[in-house]
Amino acid sequence: MAERRVIRPYRSDIMGVLFEVDVPQPYASETSRGWDINTFAAGLTPRLPKRLKPRHVEGFEATSGIRRTAMIADTAADLWTGAATTFTSVSADGVSATCTVTGYIGEAVTSTPNP
Repeated sequence: MAERRVIRPYRSDIMGVLFEVDVPQPYASETSRGWDINTFAAGLTPRLPKRLKPRHVEGFEATSGIRRTAMIADTAADLWTGAATTFTSVSADGVSATCTVTGYIGEAVTSTPNP
């Protein structure tokens, strides 16, 4: 059975606007990632540009040493501000891990070289 995905708003701190991204339902429900901070009318907001790499946190699960990342929807999100220090991540094989944040990676935008 395919994983259910939903469209949620991501606020870019570089570009200063909201973008639509599709995320797995369990992650959209995890309030510490900030998906509930912003709202928009679906279909009226542009999709996240391919050249914009969203902000995220890195973390690991202490018992197994599994390393995972979590996209953060807004700079006011608890995972980004440090108010929350763990996040849940599910791998492709369905293994769930509670990861402790070890790093914060900000947005990055790439551009094409001029001809």
